[in-house]
Amino acid sequence: MKNRKKWISVICSIVMVAGLAACGAKDPGTEDKGKETDGEKEKFKVAFASLCEDNDFGISSKESFVKEAEAMGWELVILNNNYDGATAIQNMDTVLTQECDGFVNFQVDAGVAQTIADMATEAELPMITVDCPHPGIPFFGANNKEAADRRKCTGRKSGGYMGRQDRSDCTMRRSGFRGSGRS
Repeated sequence: MKNRKKWISVICSIVMVAGLAACGAKDPGTEDKGKETDGEKEKFKVAFASLCEDNDFGISSKESFVKEAEAMGWELVILNNNYDGATAIQNMDTVLTQECDGFVNFQVDAGVAQTIADMATEAELPMITVDCPHPGIPFFGANNKEAADRRKCTGRKSGGYMGRQDRSDCTMRRSGFRGSGRS
């Protein structure tokens, strides 16, 4: 199970890095490992705000991102959202203050998603969100509606699906967890 989580983290990180590179590329099909400034190459500066750094998943997600971004030759700004919406907003302020060229935000507080999306849009900052959709921002994560429509959540008693005896988990997934504080 531990190896599986590491592989998932590595794959997710590669997809996020590739997606961010695509967001920052000037022409389709170009690799943008840096910006040109008066004939000098300046490093592409990317920020990554991790979900947390207190468990193997959070640590391996961050380490995978760092490894891939360094392989691209990017300058990194590493932050920790620490499962907290207020911290995620502070981290967004840091990203903007640091004048990053791109941002991968791994956070779970749906209550601050609109605020963070508005900040990124206003600053014209290419951004990818992980786990929690932000309006108007490319999203990488589970499709909760599709997950709810899977066999265990459609027309059958859930039988304790996700540790519950009722079907409220399926109802929340179908609605995208709106109003539940989860996304």
